[in-house]
Amino acid sequence: MPINLERLQNAVTDIKEGWNIPTIRSDKVRALALSEYNGMCEGFDMLLKHFQELEENKYDNVTK
Repeated sequence: MPINLERLQNAVTDIKEGWNIPTIRSDKVRALALSEYNGMCEGFDMLLKHFQELEENKYDNVTK
């Protein structure tokens, strides 16, 4: 089943919002978890940007 850009954006939003900070008291473990979350978000943002650019280029090529 093809996934359009809107569905991909919704999935990324759901994943980001569904992530929970561990309830571990260790500051080091929390810092590592937050680093992991930030890396995950950065990767998802790069993925979305890539597909947004492909979508924009698709429409640019049609109008030329």
